[in-house]
Amino acid sequence: MRKCLTLGPLSVVALALSLSGCVPSVFPLYTDKDARFDPALVGEWAEPGSSDESWTFTKSGDNAYDLVIREKEKSGPFDAHLLRLGARQFIDITPDPSGLNDANLIDAYKAALIPGHMFAKVVQLSPALKIAFLDPKWIKDYLHDHPAEVAHYLDRHGEVMLTAPTRELQAFVTKHADDKNAFGGESDMRKKK
Repeated sequence: MRKCLTLGPLSVVALALSLSGCVPSVFPLYTDKDARFDPALVGEWAEPGSSDESWTFTKSGDNAYDLVIREKEKSGPFDAHLLRLGARQFIDITPDPSGLNDANLIDAYKAALIPGHMFAKVVQLSPALKIAFLDPKWIKDYLHDHPAEVAHYLDRHGEVMLTAPTRELQAFVTKHADDKNAFGGESDMRKKK
């Protein structure tokens, strides 16, 4: 999977599991003040016709969710936060380190991993969950032309990692939230009964 946004035959569930194509951020998109809970998000979501892939949200504390993304026989636990910035909603997800417990990795490797945040614009919450991730190609091109707009780091493969603190990140995301090139390729997940 090369991009977090390219939907086509791949579902958003499969795309989100591949962080290599998403745009990770060192800092979250939310503050405790921004995080909110909406019971409509709780439950198991899947794209119509997909029985192998799902996102399952459960309440965790006052304004957070535990999220398990399942793709066929594989799954991964995440922490998720729903937030509102102005008139728009976003979701911030970050891997729950407990997902590494069963991984056959040495402790030094696990300790060096940084749980990056990835986020998506929530286009619709009910009756379908429609979300759109930040497009890695768009941000790479945009930051090439506007390198000082938001703090970031290019790794040795040329992939972007956002390093801006939360408030700066929020301003950047809010500015580009309506740009279909920045946020595109919406999912269309329905709640399972």
